[in-house]
Amino acid sequence: MEKLLMLLMIDCNKSAQYCDKAQYNEASTKERFRLNIHLIICKLCKGKSVENTKLTRAINEAKLTTMPKADKEILKTKLQKEISNH
Repeated sequence: MEKLLMLLMIDCNKSAQYCDKAQYNEASTKERFRLNIHLIICKLCKGKSVENTKLTRAINEAKLTTMPKADKEILKTKLQKEISNH
């Protein structure tokens, strides 16, 4: 039993990696399982995981958009021109 537990245990650094992967649905079943075991034991990582989830939810609900590429190029050109004039 102790050997099995040792195989399932991960450190906080690995937990952070798995948490990030899970946040973007990139974690394997094994990684999610090991992360959940760690989160049961480690309250600090559990808190960070909860905050991560809140942040992701807020970003998704905000429906953020980026500036169109053409507008970025226009802005870049204007900035470069302004910088070169000074």
